[in-house]
Amino acid sequence: MELNDFLRRLMDVFCEKYNIANKTLPRGFNVATITDTIFLMIQNDRELMSDYLHVVANQGNLGYVNSEIAKEIKQEFELENEDMKNEYPNSFLIQSHEFFR
Repeated sequence: MELNDFLRRLMDVFCEKYNIANKTLPRGFNVATITDTIFLMIQNDRELMSDYLHVVANQGNLGYVNSEIAKEIKQEFELENEDMKNEYPNSFLIQSHEFFR
C-alpha cells in the first residue's frame, strides 16, 4: 500500500468511527490529542496496523510516515498547531506529538 492511499483510508476509517462529516469534529472531541487518538486507532485495529507497517517498510522511514500522518490530520480538519508538545502519548507508535487547536 502506498502512503497516500493509506492516509486516505486512515482518514476515512477515523471519520466513520467518530461519525465525522464535512471535516466537523464531534462536539466535545479533544482536538489537542487527535494525533494520539488516531495512532491509538491504528495500533488497536489489526488491518490498519498491518497497512501502517507495510507503509513504514516501503518508505523505510518511520519518522517520515508519522509526520505525514500528522500533516494529513492537520490538513483534513483544518487545525492549527499549539505551541505545546505531548511528550507522553498513549500510543506506542509515537514518542511525542504536537497539540492542535
